[in-house]
Amino acid sequence: MLPKGVSRLKLSKMNMAGMGPKLMGRLMKKQGVKSLEKLLQDAAELGIKIHLCEMSMNLMGIRPEEIIDYPGLDICGISTFIALASEAKTTLFF
Repeated sequence: MLPKGVSRLKLSKMNMAGMGPKLMGRLMKKQGVKSLEKLLQDAAELGIKIHLCEMSMNLMGIRPEEIIDYPGLDICGISTFIALASEAKTTLFF
């Protein structure tokens, strides 16, 4: 989520005293995993769409302006989200 961008996201609420993201980034690099920025760029180039449930966003206090800038991003109502999720090959809930 913005405004800091994906490279400055916390790993968790505890955030391991600020070390969490650095440790995870180091582990990802060591294991040959692309950065979150590169994974999102690749996903956008492949035409992968991301649908966000507006009701879930409201419940978690996430505002639309806090969401990353992504070309295939859609904020939709719960009925639309459930219909899309039921047809999706992969659905992630956070």
